[in-house]
Amino acid sequence: MNFDDIHLLPEEKRSLFTFFFQRQQPAERIKCFQSLYYEYQFIVDTSEPDIDQDGFPIYKGIYSISDQYRRYKIYRREKRIHDLPNWIAITISLIGLIGNPCAQSGISSRRILFRHPSAFLHLLIHSLY
Repeated sequence: MNFDDIHLLPEEKRSLFTFFFQRQQPAERIKCFQSLYYEYQFIVDTSEPDIDQDGFPIYKGIYSISDQYRRYKIYRREKRIHDLPNWIAITISLIGLIGNPCAQSGISSRRILFRHPSAFLHLLIHSLY
């Protein structure tokens, strides 16, 4: 399963978040049960089955988080941490661009930013070229 192709809906995220407070839940309490169980395999039936008179297991329908979901969370966390240095570099570059044109012209950056936003954008655009 490719984790990059998984995009959970807010309801699905909320359903999985509830497992943080109650590790095992019945199927009736789990919203978006079908997609989490059948499509993504993020929850598994962990109840001990009762055996009927013919020897077949009867599951009680108690579910908990699967190893698949734990791997997905680890992958997403590592991907977010890996992408973080790019955002830091972009932020530092923008701060440098904001300060640089204003310092060269002798105009206060605070004055441009708060009193004349269009002039600020003009300086920012021209500093990129």
